[in-house]
Amino acid sequence: MVGSGALLGTQLSLRPLIMTASALLAAPALLALLLTDRPVAQALALRRLDPRTTVLAALLGLSLWVASLGLLELQYTVWPPPPGSIEAFRKIHEALRPVNALDAALSVLAIAAAPAIFEETLVRGVVLPSLRPWLGAAGAVLASALLFAAMHFDLYRFPFTFALGLALGVVRLRTAALLPCMLVHATLNTVTFLAAPLVDDPMEPLPDPRPWLGAALFLGGLAATVVLFRWLRREHDPGDSQEV
Repeated sequence: MVGSGALLGTQLSLRPLIMTASALLAAPALLALLLTDRPVAQALALRRLDPRTTVLAALLGLSLWVASLGLLELQYTVWPPPPGSIEAFRKIHEALRPVNALDAALSVLAIAAAPAIFEETLVRGVVLPSLRPWLGAAGAVLASALLFAAMHFDLYRFPFTFALGLALGVVRLRTAALLPCMLVHATLNTVTFLAAPLVDDPMEPLPDPRPWLGAALFLGGLAATVVLFRWLRREHDPGDSQEV
């Protein structure tokens, strides 16, 4: 995944580069699954989403986005972002800025859907279930969240990605399925992409820290997330008793 940026960066534009790097991230794990005798869909707990879980997963993506916005605001109060990180974020979103409906769909596919599909396939589809027999449910969620945060190669965003990894691990265990994790992840990424121009003006300097706003967003998003977690339920499938 990391090497693809150097090898393909001069050959591909940003959208296909992001999608290629995301696919390469999950490729070794998928190859390993293909070499086993278990059906891939069963091993990854890929089952059709029922309407109730679909709605709850989408709402969870939104509540986690609110909580993450608050967490980053609180972090900014005590730890300003390193030089260049905001500019890099803005450049990516500027490069993905759509000019029409098709362009918008391709940008969402690249920045939201592809990372959600392939990152969840690796972390919550393969790593978490593989670790659970050794570490237990809590240990597997914790270890997979650490991997999820580390593989983003961004120290400043480590608290955010670690917290998100914990939440997605809980979703995986509560539903015993992978698609809800993908939907939560894709919803959060999509909202981030769509909201970026509304919450960040590159022509203005960064605002002063707003800890009370950060606390309100974090606590409000966290409360909504906890409620939605309680509403999530596992759809019984006798074939997946050893998966999670």
